[in-house]
Amino acid sequence: MHQLTHNLPIQYDRIEKAFKAFYAYMRNSPHFNQFFESDEQIDRLIIKQARNFYNSFAMTEAEFIQNYERLGYMHAELGLPIEDMFAGLSMIRDHLLENTPADFHQKIYQLIEKMDKWLAKGYLSHQLKETQELITVSIKNIQKVTPEKHQHYVLRPINWLSRLLQSLQNPNFQPDSAEECPLTQIINQLDLEDEVRKQIHNAHQEQHTLGASFVFFYRDQNYTLVGFILSKLSAISLALSNQMSYVVSQNIIQKLQHDSLTGLLLRHSLIEQFELIRNLALGRKEGFGVLMMDIDHFKQINDTYGHQAGDEVLKTVGKLLKQHAREHDIAFRYGGEEFLIFVTHIDAQHLASVAERIRQAIENLTITWQEHLIPITLSIGCHWVKFNELDQPLEQILQQADQNLYHAKENGRNQVICTGIEH
Repeated sequence: MHQLTHNLPIQYDRIEKAFKAFYAYMRNSPHFNQFFESDEQIDRLIIKQARNFYNSFAMTEAEFIQNYERLGYMHAELGLPIEDMFAGLSMIRDHLLENTPADFHQKIYQLIEKMDKWLAKGYLSHQLKETQELITVSIKNIQKVTPEKHQHYVLRPINWLSRLLQSLQNPNFQPDSAEECPLTQIINQLDLEDEVRKQIHNAHQEQHTLGASFVFFYRDQNYTLVGFILSKLSAISLALSNQMSYVVSQNIIQKLQHDSLTGLLLRHSLIEQFELIRNLALGRKEGFGVLMMDIDHFKQINDTYGHQAGDEVLKTVGKLLKQHAREHDIAFRYGGEEFLIFVTHIDAQHLASVAERIRQAIENLTITWQEHLIPITLSIGCHWVKFNELDQPLEQILQQADQNLYHAKENGRNQVICTGIEH
């Protein structure tokens, strides 16, 4: 019936029977049946695979490798899980072992083992192709949403993976360690919380460790294990790029929201922070304070000592305000030499003392500029917003604090004037 004779102690009919038994078992699985249109298609596949299996005994090494790599790639393309493929081969092996002489068992074991190996290589080839396609799509998506000057930070983890995959055929290639990778230095330079930095470093370390294992087992031709490692390696590389995208974006936002000279928030984030403060006060059923501050005679400082000296004054005042702002307070550089602080988690009676403490701290500062001592004082207008006044618009609240600041300057400067506090 079949012109297949290799003078082997195993008959073709036995092989076909083994494949029929396997497919009869697999037909009970709805997952398996979704790959086929009809029973006739499965019957044709049984004959084709049984012949291929029988002919495998007479193939040269090169023919065998090419045949089973191609078969593995084809099944991967169909979406048949590699575990199902290996389970099928195990069932066929066990069936054949029951129906062949014992002295032929070793040859069957060796044949199935070789099939497993090169089928896995075919699956891996398909997986590598899909991974490269995923990398290409991810790079394009990141380039769309990330400013060009920051893209090399964000893309480095997946570019590293892409180079790793492209270098597999180079016998001298050795993946670098995380400590040697430039991304380590980039992570250290980003403005991050310690816990976030630690998480990113751990993910980065795991990426490089997986990369080294991937290369080792690929050269060892353990393609099944390499496929499992690649799944995890590609997932962690993409996740690391997403983490980098997030933290770089957060750093960009931070820089946009904060004044580079003083380190304080800029005025354009005022409304957002005001809503935060107001909701916090509503939740705690309490009011909050507003301090509007102005450096006295700042124009005279600029005119006398120069604008660089003025910048040094602004920087020093900003640093002091950050030091005196408590955990829940929010400080801004309101504009020019004006500053603003929302004071929370405090009662009305203590607001003036907070303002006075800041005024005294500024008065006690002495800035040396090119051997000149520059004295600094601060005028402060403060206003307490009562709980029943929290629905007032921000403009009205700031206007009252600004008016108090105006009176402080008109009355001689270097003083605090508060309203809204009941004695």
